[in-house]
Amino acid sequence: MLVIISTRIRLTRTDKVPLNAFLDTLCAIENVISSKLMQRGGFTKLIFKSGSGRWFTLSKQAEDQFSYQYVGRGPWIYFDSTFQEKNVVYAGSRILENKKREFEGFRSKLSSSLKVCAKALGSETGNGFTELLNTKTQWSFFAIPFENKKKNLAAKALFKVHANRKGFNLLKLFKYGVTKFMLVSMVVTHEDKEKALAPISNVKCER
Repeated sequence: MLVIISTRIRLTRTDKVPLNAFLDTLCAIENVISSKLMQRGGFTKLIFKSGSGRWFTLSKQAEDQFSYQYVGRGPWIYFDSTFQEKNVVYAGSRILENKKREFEGFRSKLSSSLKVCAKALGSETGNGFTELLNTKTQWSFFAIPFENKKKNLAAKALFKVHANRKGFNLLKLFKYGVTKFMLVSMVVTHEDKEKALAPISNVKCER
């Protein structure tokens, strides 16, 4: 934990952060929170929205090797209408307020999206979440939305790097940027390994 904090402090003191160091720090923070601070089966993960409109999350494969996985449907698709206030914690009830019909529409697909997030943290977290997913275990869902107010700066930086590359489509630069991102967390509030009729059927919506 101290290594992660000290690394984070060093990164914030520089104008240009090495990409691998930045990604490694993000993944390390996610893993420490999920594996050390949460009950087995729960997790915390960052998801990002690209300029093309698709949501994805990152996974560390090996040293300095990272991959991304697309995340399917979830409350994040209502980012602009549901998460109007940014940088604050939303609990289940606040997310579902006046949107229970829409929630029912993607409930069946939400479990698949959350599996992607959990497995991106590694086999231990992924397996722990999957084991409890189809049980009567009760969960609380939390989310913190963020807007990338400097997305145009990222596109400009990419433009400077790739402007002289032959065959590079500069019009696609904005697709590679991150426009929005969100911290999502699934917290186990009561573990019950009895099989449930449907996955994610016990997400608490209390304030």
